[in-house]
Amino acid sequence: MIELRYAKTALRDILDASMHWRSTRPSAPNLLDDELTRALDLLMLFPDIAPRTLTARFKNARKMILAGSGYLLIYRRE
Repeated sequence: MIELRYAKTALRDILDASMHWRSTRPSAPNLLDDELTRALDLLMLFPDIAPRTLTARFKNARKMILAGSGYLLIYRRE
């Protein structure tokens, strides 16, 4: 299992997205949080599961689309 570390901007982005989701999706307020938790649990066990990005901006990164919310999770494995 790997250890997760978050960039300061990533933590802020996650909190902002969660608050926005909860305030605009009253029928499924926990969907984004639950989906992100499941994705991070999966990545800790299988860090190479998502495809690599092909853009210069996210060099050496991988991306996972959170299907229920449509959010994109971009991460780097060190």
